[in-house]
Amino acid sequence: MSDEQTDAVESVDATESDERALAVDLRARHVLRWAAVAGLGLVALVATFSLYTSLQSIIALWVADAYQPLFEAVFNLVVLLLAAGGISRLARGFGGESDSEN
Repeated sequence: MSDEQTDAVESVDATESDERALAVDLRARHVLRWAAVAGLGLVALVATFSLYTSLQSIIALWVADAYQPLFEAVFNLVVLLLAAGGISRLARGFGGESDSEN
């Protein structure tokens, strides 16, 4: 092989190596991003539970005993509707649509 051919082969090998390194880097970033989402999701879940119990306590404190079941039912309905809307929105994203179309 001539020097030019050797240089061309080495250049192709270096390019393939760079592409593999880039793919590994992108994969690592993807995994780290999902780990961050999972961790923050757990924090949000704990905070949501704390907020929910605090709001239940506020209802018990501020609302007359006769109306507490009504306020708790309305509050739970609002929480349920918000959760259903969020799940619906996320489920549409799994249908193959891109985020820019939503």
